[in-house]
Amino acid sequence: ASAFPTDYQRIHGCKPPVVGDIYMGSPAIESELDGVLLKSKGHGEDISKLGFQASEDYDLVLDVQKANYIIDASSGTFIESDHGSIKCDGSRFISRGSRSSIVVTWRAPAEDASTDIQITKGPGYNRLYISTLRIHSQGVTKEDEL
Repeated sequence: ASAFPTDYQRIHGCKPPVVGDIYMGSPAIESELDGVLLKSKGHGEDISKLGFQASEDYDLVLDVQKANYIIDASSGTFIESDHGSIKCDGSRFISRGSRSSIVVTWRAPAEDASTDIQITKGPGYNRLYISTLRIHSQGVTKEDEL
């Protein structure tokens, strides 16, 4: 069995991985985000660029390289998935086994905000690859954050 993500969770608790952290003898590196969509529950449209509505449920869909994954949300809550388990009071999803396809339901925060969804890939006993998807609520524009 792969040490990631179970071993990572045991050692580091709910602290998300950080670029440069040493894991399995190698520093974690930033990685491009490919094959990740945020869809309205029951709809096919990717809303990651359009923004989310407060307190609505969305499906985070990964169609990615087969590996083990930890997904951390800076706000909102992961509420269900058949592909792994929810940890850290809903702020973390951990894949069950090495997977190339993952769907996890995320409930957007009640307030207008921006959320970072960090996807950490651990392909076996190797370095970690960290990607971040920043999504805004429809009530927040990018100018509001500046």
